[in-house]
Amino acid sequence: KKFRKQQIKRTRSSELQARQSLFQSDRQHRDALAAFAASDCVCSTKFSPIDGSLCINSDFVRTFAGAASELQCAILCRLRPQCQAFSLSDGPCQLFEFNKCSKSVRDCGCSRRGRVFVRQQPGLPAGLLCPPGYGDDLCGVKYKVVSGSWDDIKSTCESESGLVIMADVTSTEELAQVNQIRSLHTGSSPMWLGGFQAPGSIEPSGGWHWLSCNISMDSS
Repeated sequence: KKFRKQQIKRTRSSELQARQSLFQSDRQHRDALAAFAASDCVCSTKFSPIDGSLCINSDFVRTFAGAASELQCAILCRLRPQCQAFSLSDGPCQLFEFNKCSKSVRDCGCSRRGRVFVRQQPGLPAGLLCPPGYGDDLCGVKYKVVSGSWDDIKSTCESESGLVIMADVTSTEELAQVNQIRSLHTGSSPMWLGGFQAPGSIEPSGGWHWLSCNISMDSS
């Protein structure tokens, strides 16, 4: 018990030193130091190392030159709800920040890979951002064909863990991908997408939007 207490004390001390070093070099996060100093352990949010893509578009990457260790980078990612992963493969800490509605997160023309630490998603195996069984990859976006009515499929998607939405189409590339998936999995049969027309809208095309992320079809 004595050894364990000493070990925990040393672990917490090293975490606090890392936080202090990090926050002293980044003024935006100094206020968070006091809150973390009182916490038991920053490791309540787990990160799993994988061999992952480094081809994240710059709009979704935030670089912290003052963070040079995995622990420092993990602290920063832990502080930011949209941080899904981080990497130090290019030297400084890089946070990959996006959500389930983000578009064009990964550069399709890039194939660089490296050590990436993926934030643990509740209900999912370590290292995954969506459940097993998704495939037909388009620049990091994966798809899954589900049988049932539109309402059934909506309920299924909403009950899935991770960054899951009903499929929407906001680019010609996504349209081509969805058409290819349809011909591979359903042939000529209709396939539900996440489009929804608000009640009382002008027919035939008024009020349509992509439901999961509330994107107007006029803008997509």
